[in-house]
Amino acid sequence: MTVAAQALVLALAVPAVDLRTPSGGPFSLAELLSPGPAVVVLWSSWLPGAQEFAAVLPEVEAAAARRGWRGVVVLFQDEPAEGLAKLPQRGLRWPRAVDARGELLRQLKISRAPVVVLVNGQGLVEAQAGPAVSEVRRLLASWERP
Repeated sequence: MTVAAQALVLALAVPAVDLRTPSGGPFSLAELLSPGPAVVVLWSSWLPGAQEFAAVLPEVEAAAARRGWRGVVVLFQDEPAEGLAKLPQRGLRWPRAVDARGELLRQLKISRAPVVVLVNGQGLVEAQAGPAVSEVRRLLASWERP
């Protein structure tokens, strides 16, 4: 399959969601996923356990980086400035995106949040963990196994 054909398949598979950068510019989920699997964190500051969940995100990023995966933290249905301020300021370098209406959560058919989602290069969910931090740690452990 040519690169152009792969890009077309990806564009058709990845949910069409109006994600924005914190400054209001467009954020392309398809571009994030184009080189292969990526981790998408769906998070809101008002969710029960959100702060405990956020504290483990630098570990998630580090584990994903060891596998060569990219990632994004998507703040959904939250006030961007307030929500983003509550994310870890150290050890979390992934870009942030804003999904004001929570469309991505619905399109990926995620029923519980906050959640860590592994999305393959075709835009399909391969694994998810959360909202319990213990679930996230089990997922991280599975990534470390050969």
